Amino acid sequence: MTETRIDMDELRSLTDKLKASTQLDELLLGDLQQLLQETERGETPRWIQSVVDELLDKLDREFRHSRDPHQWQLVIERYPTWENRVNALISEGGRLLEELRELRRRIADCVGDRIPVEVRRDLVGWVRRFADFRHRERQLLLDAANLDVGQGE
Repeated sequence: MTETRIDMDELRSLTDKLKASTQLDELLLGDLQQLLQETERGETPRWIQSVVDELLDKLDREFRHSRDPHQWQLVIERYPTWENRVNALISEGGRLLEELRELRRRIADCVGDRIPVEVRRDLVGWVRRFADFRHRERQLLLDAANLDVGQGE
């Protein structure tokens, strides 16, 4: 049984990376939500675009890393029945990244200093879906850690 146990140091490392990443996400998403709620001024669209650019850069790097087989392999080795759950999260992360790229294109295509209501609405929806995604991703790692610890040495 010992050889199938998740290496707790590696799992803690994954959890710590996700926690740090989530904290930055929360800051950027908070900024984006605040900007989306503001009455549009000349600077607001540029700030929204800057935050979206920052999110795109961060998520692109992160999702490229999450496709690294070792990233989730610890969980899949211990809980093989979770492979579909892990793969679904990885796929969803890729879809969210593509949606954000499309939203960024739509922002760039805006004429003048205004972002159309439908683009703002779509950004708000994306923020909600992304927050839900992060919650499920974090929960999966916590479930793996808690189940493993709960089984004792």
